[in-house]
This record gives sequence, C-alpha cells and structure tokens, in this order.
Amino acid sequence: MLFYLVLKVMSPFRWPKVEHDLALVKEYTESRPSKPDEWDKVAKRLSVVFHSEVKGRGCREHLDLLIKKHKANEKKALKR
Repeated sequence: MLFYLVLKVMSPFRWPKVEHDLALVKEYTESRPSKPDEWDKVAKRLSVVFHSEVKGRGCREHLDLLIKKHKANEKKALKR
C-alpha cells in the first residue's frame, strides 16, 4: 500500500481533459507568470482544483505545447 502511495505521488500529471487545459489557460491569463516561482504558484492553485500534484515546469511546458499546436492549426487554416 505504501509503495502505491509513493508511486502515485511521484507520477507526473498527464493533462487528461480539455477542462484541465482551459483551467491552465485561465490561470495563465489571470497571473501572466514569467519566473519559475510564479509558475509554481500557478501549479499550486491548479493542484487544488485538479486534486493531483501539478508542477510549475509542467504547467509552463504544457502551455507552450498548446500554443504551438494552436499556431500550427492557424497556419493550416490560412493555407486553405
């Protein structure tokens, strides 16, 4: 049982739902974090909402990925 709890705490958050992405974007637009400690504050707020541990770096990297995907979709739409 203890091993399961340790493993669960150590596993990274996977952003399984669109609602998680929207919550991340909302938190970002409200606080506009730029420093690692500011991203950690965003992660703490999201951890409470998601009932799972989220890291500041993970938030920043996932937001970067969302922006990259959005830009790629925009370029495809403009080519049509």
